[in-house]
Amino acid sequence: MKLAECPHLWKKVAFTLLRTVVVIIVHLLILLMLGIRINNFDFMKAFSLLPTYFLPLVFLVLTSYLYFNASSNKRKVIWIIASVVPSVIVLFYIKNSYASTGVNEAPFYKYSIELGIYFPLLYLIFQFVLLLAWLSDWKSKRENIY
Repeated sequence: MKLAECPHLWKKVAFTLLRTVVVIIVHLLILLMLGIRINNFDFMKAFSLLPTYFLPLVFLVLTSYLYFNASSNKRKVIWIIASVVPSVIVLFYIKNSYASTGVNEAPFYKYSIELGIYFPLLYLIFQFVLLLAWLSDWKSKRENIY
């Protein structure tokens, strides 16, 4: 079977990518709302952050596909909440950690460590937990364990 012969597959992939983009846009809007940005940020710094965000994005796309194509509505809502709420809490914590300390002098630019290392790592952990939850649910359905 050729890929072009599966219109449903294209539809699933398109909606998966759309859901992923919506989650990314929500995160960018939260960053904009909180005023979190790395000072002196340019194209080369953005390019250097791509490897740190690659694996969390792959997990986001994978869990989006799995949860929305083989799960109940309850699981879909759980995916949306688990993909947005914990990371938004982390972003609020990052913003408040700088607001509570009066220190602006650091060897790195403001928010560079948090957005370059901590946030992608925590987001990867959230998505990995979602993947494990989906796998355990899938295994229990496959073995008729409820």
